[in-house]
Amino acid sequence: MEGLLHDATEAYLNDIASPVKHAPEFAFYRDAEKRLDKVIREAFKLKAPHPSIKTADERIYHTEFRDLMPDHPERHKWYPDAKPYNFEIEPWTPEYAEREFLLRFQKLRASRIKVLRELMAI
Repeated sequence: MEGLLHDATEAYLNDIASPVKHAPEFAFYRDAEKRLDKVIREAFKLKAPHPSIKTADERIYHTEFRDLMPDHPERHKWYPDAKPYNFEIEPWTPEYAEREFLLRFQKLRASRIKVLRELMAI
């Protein structure tokens, strides 16, 4: 669930390019994102982000550039130590991506509920 929802704030605040988001003038955005992330984490009972999520995010960044934007001039600007994954990204339509996201969310939520019920029965 952590991996699935690690960018959940973007559903409400939009996805802003890293160079813009980290500019001094966008401190207000980073503050809003931090507050919203706290609300989302509380709502879904998520702990602090696991370091593996950040590593995966950095690796997928390079994988996306390699497979989807190989000639982009900013390709190597961020996360220079991260290596792309050894699989190839196949683009999805927004509709397909939404369906797959919701299916995965429902599966994760159902398994979490099952575990909680089992724990309460002990």
